[in-house]
Amino acid sequence: MSTNFREKILETLKENHNSAEVLEFYKNSILNNFKCIFDFTKYYQDNKNIAKRYPKTDLDTLNGSINLLFYNMKLSNEIAFDLIKDKSYAVIESLTLTSVLFLLLDENDSVIFNEIIFRINKPKDEELSYGKELELLEYYCFNLLPAMLIGTKEI
Repeated sequence: MSTNFREKILETLKENHNSAEVLEFYKNSILNNFKCIFDFTKYYQDNKNIAKRYPKTDLDTLNGSINLLFYNMKLSNEIAFDLIKDKSYAVIESLTLTSVLFLLLDENDSVIFNEIIFRINKPKDEELSYGKELELLEYYCFNLLPAMLIGTKEI
């Protein structure tokens, strides 16, 4: 995660949470250890010739947001499958950081992220294993979301 993106998140948290304790929690937990595993900037460069839409949010923020969304949804999955012992902090962390994303994104890009979250959380016809849920999550975050952001797939 770029320093710029990390600072944007901390600044947004500071504006919306008046507790120094909350800020320290985020600074020392996920934001200290978070690593991007998908590179939207490279994806955009590789696909800009076929893009039908240019995202209004800067590419660095989109890159961090896509990766953070994946992390947060994965965390939610781990909670649902009882893979996390201390659920109280994990739930707060996941919900707060997901809501912060919407404060960083352009309104039009935010609609696309919201659609992806809806699709991720939509009840499935059958119960899936944690591994299958993770595969589906990777597809939504690293295939469908980037394609929707550049307009090569429709909402």
